[in-house]
Amino acid sequence: MTTDSVIPPLQGGAPSLSEAALSAWAKSKSDDERHVEVVAWLPLYQHLDDTAAVAGRLWNEWVPNALKHVVGRAIDGDDSAARALFAWLAAIHDVGKVSPAFAVQVPKLARDMVRSGFDLDHTLAGSDERRTARHEIVSHIAARDWLVDRFSTKKHVANPYASVLAAHHGLATSDTHLKATQSKPWLVGDGLWESVRREYLDRAWRLHGTPALAKHLRFTEIPLHCQVILSGLVIVADWIASNDELFPLSPLDEHPGTSTASRLEAAWSRLDLPGPWVPEPPPRAANELFAARFALPAGARVRPVQRDVAAAAWEMESPSLLIVEAEMGAGKTEAALAAAEILAARFKLGGVFIGLPTQATSDGMFARIMKWTQQLGFDRPQSIYLAHGKNALNQEFARLSREGRHFHFLSGEQDSAGTGKRSNSSDLISAESAVAHHWFSSPKRGPLSSFVIGTIDQALFAGLRSRHLMLRHLSLAGKVVVIDEVHAYSAYMGRYLDRVLHWLAAYEVPVVMLSATLPTARRAELVAAYQSGKKAAGGYSRRRNSDPERDMTSSGYPAVTLSLGADGTRTTVSEPSGESRVVVIDRLDDSLDILGHALRDALRDGGCAAVIRNTVGRAQDTAKHLAAEFADSDTEILLAHSRFLALDRAAKDARLLNLFGPPGRANRPRRFVVVATQVIEQSLDIDFDLMVSDLAPVDLLLQRAGRLHRHRRGPGESNRPVPARTARLILTGVDWAQTPPEPVRGSMAVYSPYVLYRTLAAIGEVTKLSLPDDIPRLVQAVYGEEQLGPAEWQDVIANAHDTHERVEDKKRNDAGAFLLGPVPKPGNDASMIGWVHAHADDPASEQRGRASVRDGEDTVEVLVLQRDENGVLRTPTWLANNKDLEVPQDAPPPQWLAETILGCAIRLPARMSRPWLIDGLITELENSPHRPAAWNSSYALRRELLVVLDQDGNARLSHHALHYNPETGLEAIPDDNDSRAHYEFQSPR
Repeated sequence: MTTDSVIPPLQGGAPSLSEAALSAWAKSKSDDERHVEVVAWLPLYQHLDDTAAVAGRLWNEWVPNALKHVVGRAIDGDDSAARALFAWLAAIHDVGKVSPAFAVQVPKLARDMVRSGFDLDHTLAGSDERRTARHEIVSHIAARDWLVDRFSTKKHVANPYASVLAAHHGLATSDTHLKATQSKPWLVGDGLWESVRREYLDRAWRLHGTPALAKHLRFTEIPLHCQVILSGLVIVADWIASNDELFPLSPLDEHPGTSTASRLEAAWSRLDLPGPWVPEPPPRAANELFAARFALPAGARVRPVQRDVAAAAWEMESPSLLIVEAEMGAGKTEAALAAAEILAARFKLGGVFIGLPTQATSDGMFARIMKWTQQLGFDRPQSIYLAHGKNALNQEFARLSREGRHFHFLSGEQDSAGTGKRSNSSDLISAESAVAHHWFSSPKRGPLSSFVIGTIDQALFAGLRSRHLMLRHLSLAGKVVVIDEVHAYSAYMGRYLDRVLHWLAAYEVPVVMLSATLPTARRAELVAAYQSGKKAAGGYSRRRNSDPERDMTSSGYPAVTLSLGADGTRTTVSEPSGESRVVVIDRLDDSLDILGHALRDALRDGGCAAVIRNTVGRAQDTAKHLAAEFADSDTEILLAHSRFLALDRAAKDARLLNLFGPPGRANRPRRFVVVATQVIEQSLDIDFDLMVSDLAPVDLLLQRAGRLHRHRRGPGESNRPVPARTARLILTGVDWAQTPPEPVRGSMAVYSPYVLYRTLAAIGEVTKLSLPDDIPRLVQAVYGEEQLGPAEWQDVIANAHDTHERVEDKKRNDAGAFLLGPVPKPGNDASMIGWVHAHADDPASEQRGRASVRDGEDTVEVLVLQRDENGVLRTPTWLANNKDLEVPQDAPPPQWLAETILGCAIRLPARMSRPWLIDGLITELENSPHRPAAWNSSYALRRELLVVLDQDGNARLSHHALHYNPETGLEAIPDDNDSRAHYEFQSPR
């Protein structure tokens, strides 16, 4: 046995194996022209040696120390045995390829195996039954039985190790599949087949086994969360070793002519995979740390809540949960990043994941994280990834992907590394850089980067029973996880978030959660979810009956809550960060004429106003009316909502930041009105003088108010127009004459009427708010249990409450359909067998994955192009770049043009995607004569649906008249015009 080496000491040529074992094959390659004749192969022994060698190098140079600790802790803290375990699993992951069901697939190689003594029925090649005995399941059976025979391991101990092998193609097997495979010896192979599998298992143990590992394989029941991490690591090692550009195949009838060590060195040099982030301990003094990382002006001091967050990160005894509640604009993001650096250094974590509500907020955060990483002082390049389906449209990430990566990108399939040739720019990459490395370019591999910024979906996928789930877990384990805008997620999404927190605790992942407005009960649920995961994994034993909600009765604000494991929680109430802001509250009848007159009066001396509507239809109607109202003035009207092409929306977001961003970085206009939906209420650092808002739940109203006077503009706001020097929020979208006041139908369809009524009751007749002082009082009042509002309101509120509870219960129940189970407690025979039974589709498809972890109606995403007067398909005429270009019909478009076409994506209104309509809609789109058949050969476009507009922006689809205008977005008018209002009310954002 060898203790440290994972590379067999071979100098090229065939190793000492039987003739039959040498004939077993792992990979084959067909000719480049006809793809019929097999021209190259890779013996099974070489692929297993390559994979084990990659595993050793990954462990040494890529796996974060915190993740090594998770594996090592499962086997009594033995780090060397943990490394040997990973290498051994990698070295045997494909032994199931020594089976008739696998070997028969390539006739030439199958005949060679027959000549070496194997008995093989060649008719199996065309049998559907062959697919029921997949090689990874045969690997499980072989390894389990070998452990039982070799070490007298009990089956319930052996199964967890073997189940890692069964999952190495991304889906854990089930007990049903195992039994079905075992019942078909003509597919699994007995006799010589079984003997050669054992020969491979014996060889792997000689190369990688250790006495310490032998003890664990015999007696240690490795916990499920450790199995998950090992399966993810084996997948990564297999992906890299399966790339024939890194590990070349050999000509037929020849064995590899170079040693495994040489193959590894050549491959690793070409791959040039960035290692984990290994931060040095940052400055202990908060002022020094923040000044170094965030360019504080000379003499500036950190805000109290930022100081308290950093202190909590230093005081954390073990990885835990940290919840930060502070007002909008208080610097929570900077506090979270400081905490992430401290926690990564203390607990040897290798990166950071930051989850946000939307693609737009993720894009905004990406630029901020890039600036932060530039101050971290890397001693070698680090990988960074923007994790959402439209990341190619982010200019900064696109630049990194195009210019800053180590290699020219060649797209690979799911079992290849997708590497390419070194680019001329690679020599220019600084050690201090964050790079979009080519190997992390795909949606499956990207989240494995060290620094990942993306939508919350990317984290929630870790709670969804789905294919490649272990990679989702691997991408979060070993990092600090930061979740922003925690209040923004529904009860449905909340169940996924709670379950993900539960698993992250088992992996000893510290989590930092940020919110301006978090109800006490929700805070308690988050803490309980985390603590339960830590307890299940044996992280602590509860020493007293801790009630998280009881431990968090403080109503102080800002607040920093630290989970203390068995000792409950500790909440620190921070000093106020500065002076309170007074926001005047006015009320306005829901009339466009009244709104127009009010804005004209309020902006008579200039100023920048935002009008926020709860539905796209209301926003579009409002923008049209105000454009006419202000047609005779210099006031510009800009409309922002979700129903614009992705490229158009990205341009609008950039313009919003350019016009209304922080002082010194924005070209603020004299007079302007932004009409928008909820797309501007979160995470965008924009600032208005005046705001008109449809009634919304109180926490969202406060979020919106956070865009009022967000930045100081001169002493006493002297740089704002005189009437706008006091922040003013005008509430509308309500019939104030009703008892209780009645929100408009659109708002009642988007938000819970019960919460809206309680918001009205909590605000009452208040004419001024003091921010942040009133935030906790209002949030806890609306989401608490005490009765609110006059007696004459109570019947309406009670009825709304009953409906609200039914809806919330349904959301939670619906989330359970594909919700991952909890972490099983150690010692209950848990393995990956059946771990994701009845799984959802692969969330690598952004659209499909979002539909699984977000509630609400499914909507269909399409690409939008135009057809000119000659019938030629073209990119839209209004695009800023690559506009009005011909799209080829008889060949896939080049990559740069495909990226532009993908940027023309838009979601159709929910009304068009009702459950009873969506199948017909998709069928109509799939059968459209406008979609080029050549797209089926394009990796980027093959699954995309297309809508073609005429020169005036019109089209017809599924009994709707569509019209697109780059100023107003997409409108879809049903043939039955009477239903248009209903359609608009169902279309938030």
